[in-house]
Amino acid sequence: MEKDKKKKALQVACIVFVFLCVVFAMYKLIKLDEKNAIQRQKQEETQKKEDKINAKCEAIEYMDEYTENLQDQMRKAGIDDIRVTYKKCSRDYFDEYWGIDEYDSSDYFYYFILDYYSDSIDSIYAENTSNGDFEPFIKLMNEVRMVKDNREGVYEYSQDIRTGDKWIAVYIGDKNLSGDITIKKEPDQTYTLEQNQYARWVYVNGQEVYAKSRETNSAGSSGYSGNSSWGSPSGSSSRNDPYDVYDYDDPDEFADEWGEEFGDGSYEDGYDDAYDYWEEEMD
Repeated sequence: MEKDKKKKALQVACIVFVFLCVVFAMYKLIKLDEKNAIQRQKQEETQKKEDKINAKCEAIEYMDEYTENLQDQMRKAGIDDIRVTYKKCSRDYFDEYWGIDEYDSSDYFYYFILDYYSDSIDSIYAENTSNGDFEPFIKLMNEVRMVKDNREGVYEYSQDIRTGDKWIAVYIGDKNLSGDITIKKEPDQTYTLEQNQYARWVYVNGQEVYAKSRETNSAGSSGYSGNSSWGSPSGSSSRNDPYDVYDYDDPDEFADEWGEEFGDGSYEDGYDDAYDYWEEEMD
C-alpha cells in the first residue's frame, strides 16, 4: 500500500513537472514572440526613417538639378549672374497660392518656392534706364521672364520621382504671376516687371517707377511715384515668409511653433532645422 502511494506521488510529481516545463516553454515562446515583434517594429521604424531621409535627399537633389537647369537658361537669356534659389514651405502655404492635387497618391510630399537673385541687377537697371527709356530694361526682363514662364512643370506644380518602390511628389511654386518677374538683390532690393494685355509696370523696391498703357502708349512717371496700388505679391516691399518668421522674436519660440513642420511631422527632428532657419532669415 505504501509502495503504491509512493508510486502515485511520483507520477503526480512527474505530471506537475511536465506541466511546469510546458508552461515555462510556452512562456519563453511568448516572450520570444514579443521580443521578435518589438525588433520587427524597431526595424520597421528604422526603415521608415531611412526611407524618409532618402526621400528628402531625392527631393533636394531634384530641386538642385531643376534650379541649376533653369538658372543656366535664364543666364543665357541675358542676366549672367542670375541665381535661382528655392525654399521649402508648408503644405498649407503652398495650397493657399497654387492648390494641391488632393488625389495625389504619392508616399512623400515636399513643397518648394522659387526665387531669383542677381548681384548686378541694380547696375543693369541703372544702365538700361539712364536716358529715361525703360524699353531696354523691360526687353531684358521679358527675355528672362519668358524662360521662367516656360520652365518645366510650370502648369503642373507636382513633379513625381520614383525611388525604390516609393513615389515622391515635389511641388514647385513661383509667386511671380505669368507675365511678371521679380529679381532680387540681397538683402532687400527688388526689381519687378508686371504686365498684362493693357499695360506694363516697373517697380523698384515695391515702388512704381514706370507705367505704360499698351492702348494709349502714354508713359507714366520715370521717377518714383510712391507705392503701387496694383500688383501681385512679387511687387510688394514687405518681407513675405511662408512661416511668418518675422513675427517671432527669438529662434526658440519659432522652432517650438514650427519644429513639427520642418521635421515633416517629427517635432524633435525638425526643431534644429527650424531654429537654424530663424537665424538665417533674421541675419
